[in-house]
Amino acid sequence: MKLVFALGIAALIAGCGADGAPVRPEVSAQTTVGVNSKSGVFSRNSVGIEVNL
Repeated sequence: MKLVFALGIAALIAGCGADGAPVRPEVSAQTTVGVNSKSGVFSRNSVGIEVNL
């Protein structure tokens, strides 16, 4: 949770233009739901934040 908060703050600071022109961060998310013959149903989630500096 602390890592997500730190990344959010970093994206906010980079996006506000504090050190130059504003840069929009790109946020992506992916969720996969599947069935495994050994363990049953599973889900996999990922969230990415990219800031081009």
